[in-house]
Amino acid sequence: METNRPRMHEVTQASVEQYIASGSQNILLAGKFGSGKREVAHYIASSLLASGNTAIQDHPYVKIVDGASGSIGIESIREIQKFLQHKVPGAAAKINRVVMVLQAESMTPEAQNAFLKTLEEPPVSTAIIMTVSDKQQLLPTVLSRVHIIAVRPLTRKQLQVSLATNDQDTARIYALSGGRAQLAHTLSAGDESHIYTQAAATARAILTGSSFERMTLIEGLTKNSNLLNAVLDVLCNMSRAGIVSAKQSDRWLTIYQRATDAEESITRGASPKLVLSHLMLSI
Repeated sequence: METNRPRMHEVTQASVEQYIASGSQNILLAGKFGSGKREVAHYIASSLLASGNTAIQDHPYVKIVDGASGSIGIESIREIQKFLQHKVPGAAAKINRVVMVLQAESMTPEAQNAFLKTLEEPPVSTAIIMTVSDKQQLLPTVLSRVHIIAVRPLTRKQLQVSLATNDQDTARIYALSGGRAQLAHTLSAGDESHIYTQAAATARAILTGSSFERMTLIEGLTKNSNLLNAVLDVLCNMSRAGIVSAKQSDRWLTIYQRATDAEESITRGASPKLVLSHLMLSI
């Protein structure tokens, strides 16, 4: 049966189709939050198993471990190893069993080390599909044992076709999402409770407010690290779109540089309050 393929950047799609055709075993889909990694992982698994329209999570020979609900500990790795001990019917020449580790950066160092043996010598006819938003959070030994495919953002034209939106709405959503497929669909749906919808509103307040108004936002952002990261991400996406549009490109370049500097500083462990204070006064 034919499997529905999610819309992907042409480079990503070519890499994915090549992987499916090759029969390789270990793959890591790498891309920022909302890039559509989960959908691509499900597509690959469905294609390898020829499951058609059957939900991949219901397939008897699929094991999914998802870091969305918290850290992935060594017990989850033991469950995978136990799952892989079961015999699977079918020819050994084709993939007939899949393990999916979604948001693999949620694996503890102990879990990653425990998973190494499985990655080194995966059982015959078994594919291991992992997704990650930040490769730096995985051990080098894990990265060396997987084939990495970058899940790239969609082009603006692809996004418009995917969303079926007019030019104005496409431009707005593209600027906020940076072309990331799943995030763009979320923003298009107008879910007011989604953190990126809130981040977009905060980013607009930062860009349009006075220095004083921007400074009043700092305390709330420092108390919500997820919102803070999303706001910085949206600022980066919006400024990239502004640079490309060539409208007030100098200002957008400054915003982009300040936002990326803020992201890097916070990642290195700098005080969010100090980082935000500098950001708010410099854009």
